[in-house]
Amino acid sequence: MKKILIIIDALDVGGAEMDIIRNFSVLNQEADFDMSVFTYHHRGALADLSEENGLPVDLPKIGKIITLLQKLPLIKQLLTILLIRQKIKQDRPDIIHSFLLRPYFYSAIAYLLMGKKNRPIFIMSRLNLNFHQQKYPLMAVIETKICHPLCDKVVGNSKAILQDLSDEGIAPHRQYLIYNGIDTTQFTMNRKASFYHQKPFTLTAIGNLHSYKGYDDLLNAVQILQAKSQELQFKLLIAGRDESDNLARYQQFITAHKLVPYIEFIGHCDDILSFLAKSHLHLHPSHTEGLPNAIIEAMSAELPVIACNVGGIPELITHQENGLLVEPCAPQQLADAIKTLLAQPETMYRYGQRGKQKADACFHISNSLAAYRQLYGESAQ
Repeated sequence: MKKILIIIDALDVGGAEMDIIRNFSVLNQEADFDMSVFTYHHRGALADLSEENGLPVDLPKIGKIITLLQKLPLIKQLLTILLIRQKIKQDRPDIIHSFLLRPYFYSAIAYLLMGKKNRPIFIMSRLNLNFHQQKYPLMAVIETKICHPLCDKVVGNSKAILQDLSDEGIAPHRQYLIYNGIDTTQFTMNRKASFYHQKPFTLTAIGNLHSYKGYDDLLNAVQILQAKSQELQFKLLIAGRDESDNLARYQQFITAHKLVPYIEFIGHCDDILSFLAKSHLHLHPSHTEGLPNAIIEAMSAELPVIACNVGGIPELITHQENGLLVEPCAPQQLADAIKTLLAQPETMYRYGQRGKQKADACFHISNSLAAYRQLYGESAQ
């Protein structure tokens, strides 16, 4: 049995966190694995769900103190590193697997401080492109020169991310591609071609309201459509929690341009199935992505998708096969793509069916589970 410690700052609502719960709660029921999640910041909104699914979550008491040290970042970082080091020494896992940037940084330094004797295997998963290295040059140096050499395996969830890792000096034999996996059959809608002739059309978008998610572009695209194509009948529903007070700014734009009848922000959505069941067309205008679960869910729900040609998105959406790709930060292109598909219901149906076939074949959770089994099996040899 392999004892595996998953390290992440918290199990908050997000794609990485849901991937952890979906995959590792299943693996933890198998005889070959003993898995647990270590959160050093706070438990997170998904921690209870994780434990309900049989994947335990550990937040040490001192983690609450670390949360209070926002104004003392150096002390907070040092305590975090020492806490992770202590957890590894205490649990003695065969493998530690960190997810996301900060947990990777802290885990690598903690791992380094342990010395070379009896260290576990160290795996890191990166789920985003490396724009953080452009923003924080010192972090880039630490990551590439100190952290990367410590890893036995580095996992990316798209070929675009693996290319970044190659550019950072990680040899191909240390790289591992594991696409996000979901139970695609849960999203099956059995849509008919006639569904795409029903008006008004419902357009959907899912993602927390970070600026890089491209909602400014999407709102501008709707404004363009309403100014030039008033015969179109549609409503755009956007699901996701507010970030950086962007919602207030978006609402002001909607009011100022008289778009209230056409756009609605519904906040966090617990029932993605019902949300997507209403949809005729899914939109993902993000400026940067690894491999977004929102698009995989939309494909699984037999929806055509319009998305930006960035990161791993072209590995999901093939232009004019199961959706349309546009350039990021291009509201006019986005508006044109929306207008094109809404005028072609049969094409929307065809794209949706092809997307469903691809999701079932490439992104079902059985694929990611098999990949994790192989990863841990190879790493332990």
